[in-house]
Amino acid sequence: MPTYEFICKNCGPFETWREMNDAGKPMACSTCKAATERIFSAPGLIMTSSALRQRVERSAEPRVIKHSQNKETVAKKKHLQKSSGRPWMIAH
Repeated sequence: MPTYEFICKNCGPFETWREMNDAGKPMACSTCKAATERIFSAPGLIMTSSALRQRVERSAEPRVIKHSQNKETVAKKKHLQKSSGRPWMIAH
């Protein structure tokens, strides 16, 4: 449910959660139960520096990382490939 802002002539502004179907319906003040008016305000956008924004954008996308293989890793892979091709299978 979205949050809507209202202003009471007696108590001042307040926010409340309402269903979207009830957004246009009148609202009573949560404190004094007087009739209120709905306020339309700008959304809360956060302005960030370009460096921070670029860092966030880079971290959102997955990156391909290439690992360097040492001689032992290459030797183990070759051994597994030569033995049966499927090291997880149990021979019958």
